[in-house]
Amino acid sequence: MSVDPCNRDVRPRDARESAPRAALYDPESEKSSCGVGFITRKDGVAHHEVITLAAQALCSVPHRGGISATGVGDGGGVSMDLSQSFFRKVTGIDDLRLGRFCVGNFFLPESPAGAAAATALIESTMAGLGMAVLTVRDVPVDESVLRPASAAAQLPIRQWIFAAPDPCPPPAELDLLVQQALLHIEAVGYPDPDLAGLYPLSLSARTQVLKGRLSSPEVIGYFADLADPDHAVHTIYFHTRFSTNT
Repeated sequence: MSVDPCNRDVRPRDARESAPRAALYDPESEKSSCGVGFITRKDGVAHHEVITLAAQALCSVPHRGGISATGVGDGGGVSMDLSQSFFRKVTGIDDLRLGRFCVGNFFLPESPAGAAAATALIESTMAGLGMAVLTVRDVPVDESVLRPASAAAQLPIRQWIFAAPDPCPPPAELDLLVQQALLHIEAVGYPDPDLAGLYPLSLSARTQVLKGRLSSPEVIGYFADLADPDHAVHTIYFHTRFSTNT
């Protein structure tokens, strides 16, 4: 059974009492727009509280995200800086440092053959630029925060953590290398029907993206990594999609 992380009243709208309107409220100002925002620390220090505050902020914008009649969110996700403490734990490398690794999050083709071909493309592309695989894993999730229909709509995310080339290039050069890798993966993968379903969420030495067919209150709770106290970041952006084209 799903749990509402925002403790909202989930009864149908016509079953609720009408809330009093604020004096400055103007119905003419209503917009069918996506919900977006960010939380950041002005001192630039990474802290897990940033993720906790983002969860609270996402609970404030469910009206800015499309949702189906069965409760499946039209799409929601977060982008955040890479957490040195968290990825040290994931890789088991105690001296792993920011600027010396990159993280790639991908949706893969559903067929085993397609997933294997996509994996080969990703790893060969990175190896060709001198970036060795440190860790590969499926991003862990907690389906208990979802409605049953929403759980069935999610796609697994495969995550790669790559070491920077040795010797490690300056940050701008590493960014360029990673961007070239991403463009190559897209250029080869997108036109190939055997790789249909391959989609990079992010590939970067600075940030990572996690997203799915989620409503805004589900985003933080669904990705189990975000509940880890060692997952400390200084900035997180969030987006929940309002499907204005449908």
